Amino acid sequence: MTLLDCRVYGLPVAQGRPRAFKTKAGHIRMYDPAHSKDWKRTVMAQVILVKPIRPSMGALTMSL
Repeated sequence: MTLLDCRVYGLPVAQGRPRAFKTKAGHIRMYDPAHSKDWKRTVMAQVILVKPIRPSMGALTMSL
């Protein structure tokens, strides 16, 4: 069994409501609010440091 122990430091940020806008070509584009995007990057930067080299095989259990 592989144990992945990760603690994310910082004040959690709620996921902001995605925003949409129409481009000049008539396409709809979606984007995350800046505070949500920044928090996701913070979490990713801390979790990627403890990421296993190879993917785990079999059943997974998660405890928060």
